[in-house]
Amino acid sequence: MTGLVGRFKPAHPNDDFAQPSVFFRKVFNDQARTNLINNISNGMKTCRIDIRERMVRQFYKVDPEYGERAAKIVDVTHIKSHL
Repeated sequence: MTGLVGRFKPAHPNDDFAQPSVFFRKVFNDQARTNLINNISNGMKTCRIDIRERMVRQFYKVDPEYGERAAKIVDVTHIKSHL
């Protein structure tokens, strides 16, 4: 294959967390938020601590509730103060 390849900055103003934040907060109901947090967090319990910490930091950027609830499940509640 041949052809031109390029990278272009998106024209939209969203960052990496704006759309997931709206989805989490405005589209999901309480039960859907709980299901999401439990499914992802329970799967992360066996990951190394550095991976769990890194992921919880990302969840906090999406929504503080998401980060806090996930942090409790994966036992990394100490990172909240480091954001």
